[in-house]
Amino acid sequence: MGRAVRFYTQALGGTLVWRVRDGETVVAAVRLTEVDPLVLLANHLAPGAGLMVYRVPSLAEVRARLSREG
Repeated sequence: MGRAVRFYTQALGGTLVWRVRDGETVVAAVRLTEVDPLVLLANHLAPGAGLMVYRVPSLAEVRARLSREG
């Protein structure tokens, strides 16, 4: 994870926003542009694997709508 964070911050000029650790799992957020999205780096995902993360005003409302619409 340290090498990945250094690459995104030093080579690409990003800014480390936060880094958290829970046991062996480490996740870090790097800002590459002035506007979102942040790039999330996670050591528990396979290399090259992507995971889209979305922010919504109300998770309960989205879950209910998705359940209703199948």
